[in-house]
Amino acid sequence: MLKARSKLFNVFLRDQNSFKFAIGVLLGLSFSIGVILSTVGLMDGFESVMKKALKNSVGDFSLTSRKGFFSFDKDVSGPLKSLGVKEKASFIQTEGFVIFSDFSQGVQVKGVEPGEFSRVTGLGLDFEEGQVAIGIQLSKKFGIKKGDRIVLAFATGNESLSERPLLKGFLVGQILTHGLYQKDERIIYIKRRTLDSILELNGMVNVVSGNLPVTTSLRSVGKKKAVVTDQSMFSFFEKASGIIPQSFYILPYWDEYAPLLEAVKHDKLIISVILQLVVIVSIFNMVAFIFYVNEKKSREIFLFRALGMSERELLKAWFFVVLSFWFFSCLLSLLVLQVFDWSLANLAFLKLPGDVYNLERIHLVLELEDYTIVFFASLFWFAFFSWIALFRMRRKSILEGLRKEFS
Repeated sequence: MLKARSKLFNVFLRDQNSFKFAIGVLLGLSFSIGVILSTVGLMDGFESVMKKALKNSVGDFSLTSRKGFFSFDKDVSGPLKSLGVKEKASFIQTEGFVIFSDFSQGVQVKGVEPGEFSRVTGLGLDFEEGQVAIGIQLSKKFGIKKGDRIVLAFATGNESLSERPLLKGFLVGQILTHGLYQKDERIIYIKRRTLDSILELNGMVNVVSGNLPVTTSLRSVGKKKAVVTDQSMFSFFEKASGIIPQSFYILPYWDEYAPLLEAVKHDKLIISVILQLVVIVSIFNMVAFIFYVNEKKSREIFLFRALGMSERELLKAWFFVVLSFWFFSCLLSLLVLQVFDWSLANLAFLKLPGDVYNLERIHLVLELEDYTIVFFASLFWFAFFSWIALFRMRRKSILEGLRKEFS
């Protein structure tokens, strides 16, 4: 039976016109499936890259107090220890202005211990006393290079906003990237004791960042960093709500962009459903190919019937042809996917405006579930419309088609 199907397949594609038609149908279908996969991959890639960038600026969670500044050792060190949190960093976060040459803008200044903060976020801070670390976008915007001198303007204390700002000069010791445009443009890091001295805080801090304990996260095999899932984060927060003092807020690292990330999830579903129309339009070409070959090869089909191929076997052979088209379309769509992913990473015109989309470059991220949904959704449409076409063909007598061919 398989041999008969193979021979029928060869008959359908033997002449040049049918072969060209088949190639066009195959390319159209593979491109349509590739577009859907690329769209889903873009949405997942946007979420993945953004979450990674956010984690690089705060760790797994952040802790702040309703009262403002607090003592880390007295207020939260004990509760965090009870929760099993080992990787944590307390720091000072305030607002100020950066001044360089004739340029100035508002920035968020973080007073951190570089080693401690880097262990939590993986950011890799490395600068000396009297130096600052700035984001790459701020460097590009003002033309600041490593070793240049910038000026930061602060209020001169915790309760001195009405006084004149205090101007302090610093050398740029490091230019880094978070992977998120706004943070690379707005965040400046200095030594915690330096900022403590400027604001006269006497060891007080206003933010604590930390990573979840390993027992409440999933550790990837062969990796040092734990991969935190949403479920493990919610479990940790539920446990922390009974231990952390009520005067403190504990927030996940993605909280700042939570509405945007939620919107992306909903848009991915809606766009994927809409793009199924692209596949359906392409499948109409497949239906047209079925009718075209049936009309053009009616004599060959009659000969197969005359040699003993039943109508049921003929339909099975046609479905074999249709499924072959679907299978090879899925394989070619993977090639389309790789081309698009490479284009996103290398072609200049596909670079996103970071100030609009928060990210300049994203890559495609697809899981097995995404491939399964897209491939089998396209298979459903293949089978549905092909069955309709083949059912209509059954209503037409082969002899009727043969008479038409010789008339």
